Amino acid sequence: MLSAVKIAAKTLGLALCTITLAACGTSVTEVANDDQAPVGNATPAASPAENNPDGVVIPMKAIDDLEHVGNTLAIRTEGKLLIGDIEDKDFREAHSVDLDASCGDVTAAHDAFVSACGEEVKIISPEGNVDTQQLEHPATVAVRTSDGTLITGDDQQSEVWIYRQGEDPTSVGVEKTTDQMIVVDNGDSPDAVVRINREYSLIQDVHWQDDKQGPILRVGSGVGQIAAGTNGVLLASDTVGDQLALYSAEEIIRLHQTIPTPESPWAVAWDKKNQQAWTISTAKNKVVVYSPQTGTLELQREANAVANATSLVVLDNGVAVAGSSSGAGLQIL
Repeated sequence: MLSAVKIAAKTLGLALCTITLAACGTSVTEVANDDQAPVGNATPAASPAENNPDGVVIPMKAIDDLEHVGNTLAIRTEGKLLIGDIEDKDFREAHSVDLDASCGDVTAAHDAFVSACGEEVKIISPEGNVDTQQLEHPATVAVRTSDGTLITGDDQQSEVWIYRQGEDPTSVGVEKTTDQMIVVDNGDSPDAVVRINREYSLIQDVHWQDDKQGPILRVGSGVGQIAAGTNGVLLASDTVGDQLALYSAEEIIRLHQTIPTPESPWAVAWDKKNQQAWTISTAKNKVVVYSPQTGTLELQREANAVANATSLVVLDNGVAVAGSSSGAGLQIL
């Protein structure tokens, strides 16, 4: 199904490029000019005091992050990474790993959870085992490709480092600093690695196999989060511009389409089972789900979200889970 979506999206891509970005082929020099910077600096909007979330809400302290490997869920809360499964609309914790504030965002590899912790990276298996890899250069974000290559970024330096097994690390200069980085499955082709900078609302792929930076694009008025889909598809929330963007990164990153969302979308997730795009508006406590199956994003369903739901994943079995950053709980949809 997805191949049909991608073919249709490519047809739409050139026409849609100029809708939300300054240009689909924007150069590094053009984006680097501060007088051309978009609004940027997106942050999640605070939720209304009153809400009536759908699904099941499990009491839990403030949730900083959610990730998943298959149907295994990882919840970051109170200096821990809780690892378990969703069974009978409840979270069954199986393992707990210390993960303090010195560690950056948790990312998902195909068989592990990854977090950069300054001078080292923690690679955490779904069984709770922790492998620590020392770094030659401090990092605040890290991802691992399916062949085991570790790629790190930093929110203070405009470069990423590539750690191939058995080799000295190599550096790649990139545009601005890195706030979030993900690995995108590319089917039979090598994984894509994509990063964002929130200050300037930039998205860029890293040609990690060639030790080069890829093209850079602007994400509307202020990028919030990005999330990986399958076969080169990825999502980005334009938190300032109130829209969801669908990209591909098969060879180079390319915008296919945007669609308006309820105010201030932040968290995004891809439903692998149903081939759908999810996002949550924290300003409206609203979950929205879109399908790109016809080549155009089309609204499929809406639901009420838990307050301040700044984290979102959809497990491989299609179960969606949102996490509240203000302690309103873990929501299962």
